Amino acid sequence: MSRLLLTMHDPWMAACLAQALRDDVAGIATYGGEAEAARFAAMGIRALLVPPADEATTLALLHDDAVAAFVAEAPSRLVCFKPSRRLEQRASALGAHLASTPAAIAQPLENKLALRQLAAEAGIDSLPEESDPVGLPAQAKLSVREGTEVADLRAAVGAGPSDSVVVQSPRGFMGRRTWLVDGLEAWASVRGDLAGRQVRVSQFATGRPGTLNAVVDAAGTVLCTAPIVQVTGEPKLTPYPLGSCGNDFTWRPAPHPADGPWELARRLGPVLAARGYRGHFGLDFVVEDRNDAPARTWLIEINPRLTASMALYSAWRPILARAHVAVLDGSDLRSTGELPSLEGGQLLVHNLTDGPQSPLSATPARPDELLPSAGDLAVWPQVTTEVAPGGTRGRLIQKGPVVSYDGGLVISVPG
Repeated sequence: MSRLLLTMHDPWMAACLAQALRDDVAGIATYGGEAEAARFAAMGIRALLVPPADEATTLALLHDDAVAAFVAEAPSRLVCFKPSRRLEQRASALGAHLASTPAAIAQPLENKLALRQLAAEAGIDSLPEESDPVGLPAQAKLSVREGTEVADLRAAVGAGPSDSVVVQSPRGFMGRRTWLVDGLEAWASVRGDLAGRQVRVSQFATGRPGTLNAVVDAAGTVLCTAPIVQVTGEPKLTPYPLGSCGNDFTWRPAPHPADGPWELARRLGPVLAARGYRGHFGLDFVVEDRNDAPARTWLIEINPRLTASMALYSAWRPILARAHVAVLDGSDLRSTGELPSLEGGQLLVHNLTDGPQSPLSATPARPDELLPSAGDLAVWPQVTTEVAPGGTRGRLIQKGPVVSYDGGLVISVPG
């Protein structure tokens, strides 16, 4: 079998996955300097580091001469964060292939305009039965015209005359290209940029945002995490009102989703497998408090790839990353169902200004320490020369609570 290489735009993710996969990893290619070199050396893993750049992408990494020679040394499977057709072509030119479902299958599944059909095939309805723990907010495809009004958005999804709706471009991540439209002023600020384009309009699901990480095999069987709190729209962390900016791997605040997230993953697994998808995927959802009735989990998004929380989770609990690699190699899942919760999490600090900023400053740590001890906080800067507006400056990692029982942050965010 070909060797496994981690070719990642983010050295933090590469380090987490290297810790999870350990002896299965033959090497790493990523961005970084002396600190990252010392860390990978302490892990005993061969690493080829490219100097930090303003825009660190996996495609640019694979076009670096030294990285290209490294990959071409022997037949290789490349683990990348977000596969694409261009990455597949570049890997092929180097005699390698990506350790992921082909982009021709995965990318259409991630298109936000495809969610309604995928949910329908999985029996996830916009008008669920009272006893159904899951549902899909009513949504529609809409071509934005110069004369498109807020009333047209609301009518497309059956929203009331004063209800908020969510408007999204087909592609986007961490709140980029996603807008909460609650009236004329909010719509007027984005309508011009969207004129002539197709968007997804959804009813706004009220509740607490969450996410989970899962792996699906060829039979449609699923292994997934317990529900994960998704820190969203925190103004100290992100400039995007609906932007994800952190995770707590133990769900403390109300309402609790119970088995709703697992039910979403269980129903969607066979649908993804029928489309030819294998490996890791993420689900974003919102948990609605229904007073005396059990909470309902509303499906918001499917991410058929690695996710922002998967690498850290796998560093603490390797089974998820190992399952991802195994099913891509043709194996069936050996463990299935929902994993127990995990103590720990992270906050992602973004550049909130209108100009470039420097990455966060790292906390001192020994090279052989990747994760903080219980109760400690580690600061991991983004490895780049500067951070553009809205970009990630770094992570705050804690082996302990990130979000309290009342939903508030328990970690102080640096200015």
